[in-house]
Parts: sequence; C-alpha cells; structure tokens
Amino acid sequence: MAINFLKYPSFGKEDSRYTYAVGRIRVLEKDLLSRSFFERLSEAGDVEEYLKFLQETPYSRYLSEVKDEDSFERMLLTERKEVLRTFDELCVDEPLKKKARAKFDFHNIKVLLKSKIEEKSFDSALSSDGSVKIEDLKGIFKDEKYSWLPGYLSRAVEAGIGAYYENKSYRDLSTAVDIAMYEFLTSPVTDNDFFAVYHKLESDLINIRTYLRLRALGSPETLRSQLLPTGFLDNDILLNEDPDGLVDRLTHTPYGKIYEEGYRFFKEKGSLREYEKLMKGYLNGFLLETRKIDMGVEPLIAYLYFKFEEIRALRITFIGVSYRVSSREIKESLTVVI
Repeated sequence: MAINFLKYPSFGKEDSRYTYAVGRIRVLEKDLLSRSFFERLSEAGDVEEYLKFLQETPYSRYLSEVKDEDSFERMLLTERKEVLRTFDELCVDEPLKKKARAKFDFHNIKVLLKSKIEEKSFDSALSSDGSVKIEDLKGIFKDEKYSWLPGYLSRAVEAGIGAYYENKSYRDLSTAVDIAMYEFLTSPVTDNDFFAVYHKLESDLINIRTYLRLRALGSPETLRSQLLPTGFLDNDILLNEDPDGLVDRLTHTPYGKIYEEGYRFFKEKGSLREYEKLMKGYLNGFLLETRKIDMGVEPLIAYLYFKFEEIRALRITFIGVSYRVSSREIKESLTVVI
C-alpha cells in the first residue's frame, strides 16, 4: 500500500531560520476561532447578533464596513490577503511562497480556460491571491503564450485543454488541472516541504471520497481517470475493491476509521457529509502536530491552512444565519476542528 505510518507520516527537520517566525505564529494562533465559537455563531438569531459576536474577535477591526453579504465577503478576502502577506513576510523559502498561493493560481487557470472556450468573461471569478498577477494571466491567455507561465502552470493549461477537447467535458478539464496542481503541491521543493506531505495525505482522502461518489453513481469505469496519482495509497486498491471489501482493506491504515464511518453514513443517508468532516478532522490533526515544533516552517504552513479553514467557516456560518438556516444544519456543515 506504500503506507508505513500508523497515524501520520514524519515530516520536517529543525530549521533555525524560522525561530522568529514560530514565535510570531504562537502569538497569532491564540486568536484562531474555536469550533465552540463557530457553534455560537451558528446560533445567532440574525446578522446583527452574529456581528456582535464577532466584535469579540480580531475581525472587529473590519466590522464598521460590513453591511451585507457582499461586504462580509470583502472582509474575508481582505483577511485572506493579510494572512498571505504574513506568510510571505515570515517564510524565507521562495518556492514555498509559490505553494502557499498555488491553489489560487490553478483556480484562475480553470476560470480562464472556460472563458477561452466559451468566449465569455468570467473575470469576477478570478482570484487576486495567486502568485501570477491576474492581468499577466489574462494577457498570456489572450495571446495564447502559455509557455510564458511557470512550468507547473503551463503544464496544467496543456493538460486542461487536452482533457476538455477529448470529451468536451468541463469535469475532465477540471480534473486534469487538479492532477497537475497536486503533482506540483506534492513534489518536494525543500528539505522540509510540509506542503508535500500534507497534500499527499489530502490526495488519498480525496481519492477515497471520489471512489464513494462514483461507485454510488454506478460509474466505476470512470474512476481511474478521476483519481489523483499523488497520494501514499496505491490507487489499484480503489480500482479493484468493492465498497464493503474496502472496509477490511483499509482497516490497518490511518484512513480505516474515516472510511468505515463515512461509508456507513453514506449508505444510510446518501451523503458524504460525515466523511467530509472526518477527512477534515484528520487533516487538521496533522496540522496540529506542528504545535510540537519550535524551529521550522511547518507551524507557519499550519497556521496558514487553519486561517483558510477559519475564513471558509465564517462564510458558511454567515450565509447560514443570513438565510435563516437552522443552527443544527449550519453546525453539520462545519468541518473546522481546532
């Protein structure tokens, strides 16, 4: 199976260049919002009460400008930019700065490929948080000078175009770009590339989720093309095992309990919600392992990802309260476990 760890793989090594950064992160971590706080937000009677709760947090500095869903979203995007700016300030490895912004770059690749194919503008969907400026990207796509992109992005463009025109499928385009993204994220670029280890774990869990979804749709024949080739787990196990048999095959792996409980809920409710929560809980647990480190880039990366998750959870709870979704349903949508 290529898995030789009981719960989490080993990672990193001491790096005195990050002594100051870890000290800064330990201070910033104290302001991360807890799950219990998100549950409290979920119980807000209306947006006004929700924003009063946020007055107790570092987000209070933004609230004078928050009036509605659009301004709340602008607040979240501003906070994300601030977190990325802090990462850039504290990270001394340039390749890791690109990895921190990679998902936004690959997202933009998907948006611009769809725009090119449909001959429509989807500029509102573009993110300014990638490592390549939006205007530079748009110019490259306009002139079809894809070789001007960094290699990992030009390969994604080529893969996306090829996948789309084979079956005229945006799903295939998206999968091809995702595969290119995870190949980049899981390829170590430093001696202590925590990004690579994290995203190998994530690749496995995404593949298991894809397995469940496609098996439920009766489409096992499409499974091979949808699996990421970048995890620790041998994909042949997913290709050759039925869902019940997979419980036994994964029992002695770190993913055994996640799959068993997620699969049970999936059979009963037809939903991947429980699997998603267990998946995110496992990955967040891996990020928490960095709390044992005093010198290294890993706590900085973990903080970045916790902040991304926090911003996502704020979006979910705010929209839920705005549209008067029940607190129970909002809580069930939360995957943040800090």
